[in-house]
Amino acid sequence: MADRISELPDSILSHILSLIPTKLTATTSILSKRWRSVWLSVCTLDFDDATFKDFQSFTNFVSSTMSARETATAPPIHSLSFKCSNESSPYDLKHMNQFLNLVVQQGQLENLDLHMPDQSTEILYLRVVVEIKLVPTIFSCRTLQVLKLNNLILRDITRDHNKLDLPLLKTLHWNGVVFESFKYLIKLLSSCPILQELQGYHSRVMFEKYSGEESFEGLLPNLVKAKIFDSYIPITLLSHVQNLHLETDCADEDHWYYLKCLEDCVDEDDMFDNKQIVPCVSSQLEMFDQQIVPSCLSSQLKTCCLKDYKGTKNELRFATYIMQNSKVLQTMTIKSSCLVDINAKHQMLMELSSSTKGFTTCKLLFDS
Repeated sequence: MADRISELPDSILSHILSLIPTKLTATTSILSKRWRSVWLSVCTLDFDDATFKDFQSFTNFVSSTMSARETATAPPIHSLSFKCSNESSPYDLKHMNQFLNLVVQQGQLENLDLHMPDQSTEILYLRVVVEIKLVPTIFSCRTLQVLKLNNLILRDITRDHNKLDLPLLKTLHWNGVVFESFKYLIKLLSSCPILQELQGYHSRVMFEKYSGEESFEGLLPNLVKAKIFDSYIPITLLSHVQNLHLETDCADEDHWYYLKCLEDCVDEDDMFDNKQIVPCVSSQLEMFDQQIVPSCLSSQLKTCCLKDYKGTKNELRFATYIMQNSKVLQTMTIKSSCLVDINAKHQMLMELSSSTKGFTTCKLLFDS
């Protein structure tokens, strides 16, 4: 039987190989002489230490891959995924940084996904993450369009006269990232003038947190979609966003309140095309100022859904704030917690109706 796949042009074979992990891509070189150099023409590399017996085998494979690419004068890398999920992996990933620096210097990197080991511990309710220093060139890569960072500490590299310059970055995700300061986070976002998608999960700021006095006018003007699970991000930072999901979960209701805001009856995959907005405020009570009304809330919010509503003072305050300040709000849906009995639900509905009477003409729905 003829080998029809091997008869395909190199460009098509390279595209096929770009869809699978690099470890599997490399194994195709033993199929035949025809395949020996095809895998080296792939512009997408996906390294994952979970597929190796130990970390040394993983680093050896990364090094041999880069050496083979240099020898074969392979094309520049456009997309790179580097995952070190094994908790026993060494903290000092010098090989990774050397590799990253080389890839960035090639000048065509568009997509970068870095996933480091989750070595975090809980000490006095503070999440401590082992520090892994990244090469500064990542944050001045002018070709980068997608950047995803996991389990890292980001220190202010501008103190050492390094530049933050990501003019083509459209997607920025972080998970388990610790920022040295809120000011540095703003510097990073300011270096992404055309950013369209922002996601932040389970991260924190070490020093100089948001004071409530900073102005974010003109920042992130092209932001389309944001998913934020971090309490230190103020709503005013996201005032231009078109679709927003902001969520916080903390047990201490005296200082934090648990709110989930989701677009009602809109599938997550359709959110980019939907022009309604679901804004929320930061969950930290000290940061919540009823005098601050973002324009996206006052003039664009049409549908809002509050989930796991228990009728606490902070939740009532937030719901009232939304309904009193959303001039075009059409539907406010309150989904109560399953732990609330029928009498308490009736009382919550009465309180909501009373607190917003005369402020809005939107339809208030109470869904248990």
